[in-house]
Amino acid sequence: MDTWTIIGVFFLGVFSYRFLASLLNYTHSYNFLTYCLASCLTMIRSFGKDVVTVKERLIKQMEDLDIPEEEKEVMKKRMEKTLNDWQSVTFVRVVAVIPKEFSKVLKTNEICDKIKDAFSEVNK
Repeated sequence: MDTWTIIGVFFLGVFSYRFLASLLNYTHSYNFLTYCLASCLTMIRSFGKDVVTVKERLIKQMEDLDIPEEEKEVMKKRMEKTLNDWQSVTFVRVVAVIPKEFSKVLKTNEICDKIKDAFSEVNK
C-alpha cells in the first residue's frame, strides 16, 4: 500500500473513533440524566404522598376538635398555601439543577410532564 493511503486510513480511524466516542458519551450522559431525574421524581412523589397523608390526618383531627368553623377554614387555607409553596419551591429546584446542556432533552422528553404528574398527585 501507498504511504499516504496508510496515513489516510489511520487518521480516518482516529476521527471515526473520536466521533463514536463522543456519541457514546452524549448517550451515556442522556441516560444518566434521565435516571437521575426519574429518581428525583420518585423521591418527590413519595414526599408528596407523605404530605397528603399528614394533611388528611390534620383535617380529621381538626374536625374532632371543638374549634369554631372560621378557625378551621383559616387553618385549611394555611395548609393549602404551605403545600402550594412547597410544590413551587421543589419544582424550581428540580428544574434549576438540570444542566443547561440538557435543556433540549427536557423539551423533547416527557420529563416535564412527569414532574407535573407527580405534583398533580399531591393535589388530589
